Amino acid sequence: MGDHLALDRAIEHWRPSAGWGRTYVFPARLALSRDPRDVRAWIHLSIMLGDTHVEALAALVLEHAAEVAAADGLSEDLALVESQLLLCQWELAFARYHKAGESVPLTAFGNRSDFEIDEARYAEWLREELEPFAGSFALAAAFALRLAAIRTGALSHLNEKQRFTDEELFDPSLWVETEAYRAWAAAQLAEG
Repeated sequence: MGDHLALDRAIEHWRPSAGWGRTYVFPARLALSRDPRDVRAWIHLSIMLGDTHVEALAALVLEHAAEVAAADGLSEDLALVESQLLLCQWELAFARYHKAGESVPLTAFGNRSDFEIDEARYAEWLREELEPFAGSFALAAAFALRLAAIRTGALSHLNEKQRFTDEELFDPSLWVETEAYRAWAAAQLAEG
């Protein structure tokens, strides 16, 4: 990939366990297949990404969710997105807690004023990470969902390849739902 260190690292090294799939990725994928503007589903996916140490992908997903929430006038969802995004910014070292030396309580992420954010450095980082996605948070979020689905067993290569190139990860037409995902989705739809 080149100069997109966080994206390169996620592609090269990120291998979450399959258990994350049924708990986070499968539900997010199903919800987003019904409504690609489902902000809560994007948040759900971002939690999994952050918890599995790809905060960079989580931040890109949350930036997309923030755009959707703002455009759709979803102020409550936007507040949730912003607190999750602040957590990612802190984990990526773009935000610093004002009370240095103290551990950061989880509730602090609901109050942006408790943090100093290096907005210029964060904006530059976003610009660099968005280059493969033509500057689009929506394309970056779709890629993150696809990569999570591949890594957790919801999608497999169209040709059933076990090894594939980075470029193939960017082509959504090469990926199909697995039988495991289809069975899970059918069970969810039957329940309700």
